[in-house]
Amino acid sequence: MTPTTAGRISTGGDFAWTGKVDLFDPSGTHEVVFNGASAQHITNIVSGGRVYAFHELRIAAGASVTMDENITVDGDLVVDGTLTVPDDKILTVTGTITGLANIVTVGTGKIIVG
Repeated sequence: MTPTTAGRISTGGDFAWTGKVDLFDPSGTHEVVFNGASAQHITNIVSGGRVYAFHELRIAAGASVTMDENITVDGDLVVDGTLTVPDDKILTVTGTITGLANIVTVGTGKIIVG
């Protein structure tokens, strides 16, 4: 198995990376899409002390996703559904954010762009 450099992972459930450390290291044109009809969570994307980043991340219309830890998006973030950044969590996006109004920050949760 090789690192994810292209294609798309679509999930209607929670996203947790518990596999081999270097295999979820998306780049290139790779996109992860959350499209669940019920609440979804992003968790466990830290392995061996390294925080793994999404490359392109999309929250589809109707989806509601909560970050259970800090998240980095090394490309663009599109939020057509709802993305919640809880208290004490940080969302970092190096590309552009489409749908910023659909991101909910709670307490000290924050968004860093750039």
